[in-house]
Amino acid sequence: MKTIRKFLAVTSILFTLSANAAIFKTGEEVIISKPVDEDLYVAGETITIDAVIGGDLIAAGGVVTVNDTITEDLTITAGDVVINAYVGDDARIFGENIKIQQDINGDVIVFGAYIQIDKGVTINGDLIIFAGQALMNGTVNGKVKLFGGELSLNGVFKKEAHVKAEELRINGIVEGTSELAANTIELGENSQFYGKVEYWQREGEINFDPYMRSAEASYNEDLMFTEGEVDWEYFGLSIVTFWILYTLSVWLTLILLVFLFSKAFSRAGDSVNHSYFRNFGYGAAYFIGLPLLTAILFITLIGIPIGLLTLNIYGLSLLFAFSITSVILAYGFNARYNKNWNKWRIIVAAAIIFLLMKLITLIPFIGWLVMMIIVGLAFGALLSRYFPTGSSTRKKVIVN
Repeated sequence: MKTIRKFLAVTSILFTLSANAAIFKTGEEVIISKPVDEDLYVAGETITIDAVIGGDLIAAGGVVTVNDTITEDLTITAGDVVINAYVGDDARIFGENIKIQQDINGDVIVFGAYIQIDKGVTINGDLIIFAGQALMNGTVNGKVKLFGGELSLNGVFKKEAHVKAEELRINGIVEGTSELAANTIELGENSQFYGKVEYWQREGEINFDPYMRSAEASYNEDLMFTEGEVDWEYFGLSIVTFWILYTLSVWLTLILLVFLFSKAFSRAGDSVNHSYFRNFGYGAAYFIGLPLLTAILFITLIGIPIGLLTLNIYGLSLLFAFSITSVILAYGFNARYNKNWNKWRIIVAAAIIFLLMKLITLIPFIGWLVMMIIVGLAFGALLSRYFPTGSSTRKKVIVN
């Protein structure tokens, strides 16, 4: 699980490209203790927000804790998430264990293994939850769509509610219409329904009358779902959300690479336009030789720590191979044609190249073979600066 968290900490931050200024923070442990007026993008194993963020917060890590106000949108991908402060606009949260303990002014979308929304919390927009287990004790002023394994609804729902679960327990108030479908539905003594209720449970009809205030409840077999049935609304939204997450995470990965390693990639971009065979040789040696070196290191006790390091480096290289290659090729294009692009133009070019590379891989066998050559060239260009090559008269292009 820690490996997954580290992967998410680098690659799974949602990013919305805008003209506004932004601040980027990365590290094993990131603590924001001073107010930030711009959008903030953070990646790390542990992230703690202890100061007001004046724009959006986009964060990914193992553990993310928000202890002060987020003025605009909040987007988090993490293992554990705790929201202890007010969010001024929409929130999108993806994680394992998620706790929301303060108000959110906009819409909320939450994916998680365990989701808890505390009593006293108000969500002013719509709420969408996909969860293995969810405990909802707060108030939702907008529409509600909930999908999960075990759902416990003890809060107040001001508008319509659409719920599908394996086990559904309701001990709260629904003021709008309701569509409820579950293998089992359990109604607590505090349950109140002010709008029309349509429901289905596998065990058959139940008596809603004691809990109905100004409408009727009806058993609707059209809401029935079978074991293992794909809920296409759930599936469709999940797929769309995944691709949004994936696409925007690519953007952030490219941004981090360009802003953090611009000098190295600029040199590699210049080098990739020359000595193709040499660069490919370096790249091939890296991708073939590093696993062999790692295996040799693991044979001896003294070499295991270094072997673990090289194994991690190699794994990250494979994980980010397309992103790294697209950035190097963007710098290479910039150098070859003297474009003098700034970093944001480099990022846009890298994103286009990344997309083209993905399309090439759709070609059976040949596509992947071509990509192996291209990636080898790019990594070789990145490594070539560490090997003596004699004098060079190449033109250097500086990217602002």
